[in-house]
Amino acid sequence: MSVPEDYLDFSKSLLYCNIIRKSEAVCRNIVSRSYYAAFLVTREKIDELYQGYLSHGGLIRGRRKDSHGDVINGIFHISSSKLSLRKKYQLHNRLKKLRKYRVNADYKFSDAKDRREQNFKGGLDPTSYNAAEGILRDAERIISQISSIR
Repeated sequence: MSVPEDYLDFSKSLLYCNIIRKSEAVCRNIVSRSYYAAFLVTREKIDELYQGYLSHGGLIRGRRKDSHGDVINGIFHISSSKLSLRKKYQLHNRLKKLRKYRVNADYKFSDAKDRREQNFKGGLDPTSYNAAEGILRDAERIISQISSIR
């Protein structure tokens, strides 16, 4: 099993395990691991298609090598014969959205009242079970679509 699959399986086990209470920490972990599963599969696919291009300086000069933004934007570098422009935009937007949720899950801590008022600046509250489940499903869709590119 690869690391992305392990992350996704870990998220599923947290989501569906009846023993673990669905606490804020559990939901945040589901969001974070789900994003990383989708991110890593995307990064591996771009590296596979472009012979390690991300590992050798990234897609955007002057930025950190292998940054998350480079991988997300790298979706647009996939050949049109492999993926339509519409699908590229969909995948790009989904992965970008998951990244935003992951950042909220990992770094945005506030009480319940603040979360309701701020609504994570237009984002999804990563501390709820329903949000975690939806994000896991989005990650699975991204992984499925990226994995099917040949």
